[in-house]
Amino acid sequence: KRLSAAAAGLADAEQGTGKDEATEAAEDAPAQEHEEAEAHEVETEAAPTPDVSALKVTELKAHLAAAGLPVRGRKADLVARLRQHLDEAATGQVLSPAAVLATHDADEAEKVEEAAAEAEGEEEGSDLSVGSTSVARASSAEYWRQLCPELTVEREGTDAAVAGDGVSTEAAGELRAELLGNGFCRVGQSCEVPLDALPHCAALAEGVRRVVEAGWPASFVLMYDEAWELLRAASALMERASGGLLTCNLDALAWHVDASKGEAGFAPHRDRQPENTDDIFAEDDFPRYATLWVALTDATTQGGCLHAVPKDADPGYSAGDPAIERSSKGLPAALRRALPSKESLQMIAALPVDSGSAVAFSGRTIHWGSAGYGLKVPPRISISFGCSDAGYEAPYLGAGKEAASKQAPPPAALRLALCAGQTIVYHQRFSVDAGILSLCLEVFSRHAEDFEAGYVAKVRAEMMEAVKEAVDNADSQGLGEEVEEALLDKALDGVLASKGDELFAFRDDFDELNDELDGDEESGSEDDDVDEEDEDEEDRALSRRTRSALDELKLMMEDGDDFGE
Repeated sequence: KRLSAAAAGLADAEQGTGKDEATEAAEDAPAQEHEEAEAHEVETEAAPTPDVSALKVTELKAHLAAAGLPVRGRKADLVARLRQHLDEAATGQVLSPAAVLATHDADEAEKVEEAAAEAEGEEEGSDLSVGSTSVARASSAEYWRQLCPELTVEREGTDAAVAGDGVSTEAAGELRAELLGNGFCRVGQSCEVPLDALPHCAALAEGVRRVVEAGWPASFVLMYDEAWELLRAASALMERASGGLLTCNLDALAWHVDASKGEAGFAPHRDRQPENTDDIFAEDDFPRYATLWVALTDATTQGGCLHAVPKDADPGYSAGDPAIERSSKGLPAALRRALPSKESLQMIAALPVDSGSAVAFSGRTIHWGSAGYGLKVPPRISISFGCSDAGYEAPYLGAGKEAASKQAPPPAALRLALCAGQTIVYHQRFSVDAGILSLCLEVFSRHAEDFEAGYVAKVRAEMMEAVKEAVDNADSQGLGEEVEEALLDKALDGVLASKGDELFAFRDDFDELNDELDGDEESGSEDDDVDEEDEDEEDRALSRRTRSALDELKLMMEDGDDFGE
């Protein structure tokens, strides 16, 4: 009313019809007194305490952000925090999000918008499955907190923890001796380490279960702070055993192997297969790449524990392997040379370990996860951390991000990008459907500049193979041209940024085996011939063209051609 009166008076004044101040004041006095009385009544009335618990999470976070209060936590925590704030303020007045935005400056408005965006995942509903999750939602810490409330994401004060520092010099020496002598060691059993040297194993096992139930690969447990605290402890342990040579390079993976469903770990392989084997050993023959495989649940012989071929029984461990060959039964030549007779099979070492213990092994050790047996065997859950000499294989994060990660775990979006990159790199060993692959391609492409160039090259090279396989699967499942085109577009967006030989760095023997299998398919045999006339050429044409285009593109990249336009 006062604004209207002022506007009217201003208009009158401009037209020369304004009244003198005394007259206006006399006329306005009764109305002004009435308005002030009404305002006083409103102020002195006991305002009802608002039902804060009825607010949506978005609104709760908006109020808290506007008040400069923390916006992280479960809804119950947010409600309690807001109630306490209102009690302390003694106003009982709750503004709507719109009012908050209207009454605060630009900085406060930005806070509110960020809080609302973070809560968006919660407002999408209770479906946390990967099929119902967008890239934006998966990139938020809140989504992963909802998925497994027992674990934390971006917790303030997350330990930069080095539980592995508690390992005695004697235990570190035993681990080193076992790695040098056998190529592997059962940590916590063959060599004694404190029970808390590898923390959070039980909690992370539950995290893997939740992640897998939602449809994600098990390795996405790396979204949680506890996984990074375990990673730091593993890195500290391996650094002690190697005399400072090895630290974790973020080549991390997790497994959920259910023997009752016929699942198994990886088939026999070496983790690293360099062209010159001398490159992978230091002057004292200690491996410049090794893995610490941590059992989050008991890894038993019945449930699918690791098995390995001892160094002394493996001619190719130090000398290297010739080009990988395939036998009629599909066994690589390296394994046949190490186990040439039925008696030599007795050299295979089973490596069962209890939850919280681990197996350390060299990058040259032939090892595998057995299939397990029995219908009542619980799933075997584990996580592994690759550790390397930076001169042999650089840490996967770029220099700036790597330095920061030593002080605190990376933010949620960067953790998601690492999970996506690992899923692409190891797509041959895990069953990854087209939907997850598509998400991984998009996520990693957004953050590729945050990773080391060699790792980016490896991911982009594997994108090619992953898309080829996904296109085949999409065609066989009748998912149509849209899936193929979407995958191809995302792969090309990422892969055109790289070229040259660096794309195919640090190959392992799965790369070699895959190359040979591709060769077998191309050469074919009379037994493998099919009657192409029985196939529906129209349905298969796009898949063939897609695969052909990817093959040509890969050849161009191998030749180091500059793509230009």
